[in-house]
This record gives sequence, structure tokens and C-alpha cells, in this order.
Amino acid sequence: MGHSRFTALSQSSVSRCISDVVNAFNDPRIFNWWVKFPQNVYELEQFGKSTYKQ
Repeated sequence: MGHSRFTALSQSSVSRCISDVVNAFNDPRIFNWWVKFPQNVYELEQFGKSTYKQ
């Protein structure tokens, strides 16, 4: 992680935290709840429209 006066965590601690988060996101129960892909053209168009409104 290099040296930073803003963090008191070691590189190994940061790596472990990142690993834990990635593993949690890759759990099918969590992934399928939070990650959604458009299932058809209409959903894809709706997603595009909502993205550009923000």
C-alpha cells in the first residue's frame, strides 16, 4: 500500500479486507440479490434512460 499518513492499516490487513469483500460479492446469494442484468431489449433501454437522467 505504500506509505500514507491517512491510514494505520498494514498492506496485509488491507489485502485481507479486500479479499473478504470480493469473496462476499462472489457469494451467489449476495451476487444474485444485488447484481441484475437486463433480460431483454426493453429492460436494457430502460436502464440506459435511467442512467442518463442522473
